[in-house]
Parts: sequence; structure tokens; C-alpha cells
Amino acid sequence: PEQPLPTATSAIGIDVGIARFATMSDGSVVAPLNSFKKHQQNRRKVKFSSNWKKAKARVQKIHIGIANARKDFLHKTTTTISKNH
Repeated sequence: PEQPLPTATSAIGIDVGIARFATMSDGSVVAPLNSFKKHQQNRRKVKFSSNWKKAKARVQKIHIGIANARKDFLHKTTTTISKNH
């Protein structure tokens, strides 16, 4: 059986920005995730060397993790907003 949709008790406006992820019309603020800054590291390697290829693979894994964290954050945030308003 289909689950009934939650009944909306209020409406809210959302302003999406750069410094703050989202600001609601009721004054509440959703902070950004900033997962890139947490995982960012500087590596200097000779281009196309074996160590460069290994570092590139590590960086790709990190960026996949960052992308997944952003998708999860967006999904959880939008789900919370849609269930409450």
C-alpha cells in the first residue's frame, strides 16, 4: 500500500546562497557541508610518474567520497524541509 503524504502545516520560503547553504523565511539557517576543505591536501608529483598515478587514484577516491557526502547532505536536508513544511 502507498504511504500517505504528510499534511503540510506551514509554507516556507528558501533562499539558497553561497556563504550559507539555505536561509528559511522563518529565520532558520542551514550551514554548508564544506567537505572539500576537510579532505583537501596538497601533493606535488612528477606528471605521469607511477607515484603521480597512485596519487591521482587516491584523489579520485576522495572526490567520489566528497560527491557522495554532498548528495547525502542535500537529500537529508530537502527531506527534512519537505516533511516539516
